[in-house]
Amino acid sequence: MNSPDDPNDAAYCELPTPKDQRAPSTRSSAPLDIRIDADSGRFVAEVAGAEAFIQYRYEGADVLHLIRTWVPPQARGGGVGALLAEFAMEHAREEGLTVTTSCWFIDQFLDASPQYQDLRAG
Repeated sequence: MNSPDDPNDAAYCELPTPKDQRAPSTRSSAPLDIRIDADSGRFVAEVAGAEAFIQYRYEGADVLHLIRTWVPPQARGGGVGALLAEFAMEHAREEGLTVTTSCWFIDQFLDASPQYQDLRAG
């Protein structure tokens, strides 16, 4: 199995399995401190003693490609991925970027978020 740190695995996107196959979890009400790690091309948050992240790269001057999402198993199902995705979308909006993705989770997030439809690259 691929790891979240494998830079050659552009299709890797690990988050919870579909809701009907997950164990219940408790959503945290604590704010999530998300930072941009430009050196590794990640939006990162520390959760449950590990890093959750969305890996990204720029495609040209105006497109942000969201490659993959990873949330530590012990933090899955608590909304961390959605908070990271929201942060990435707000970053794109602030920077005047459009977004492409190769991550199923980000695709689902965008499908469910009409407020970010304008960010989808043509």
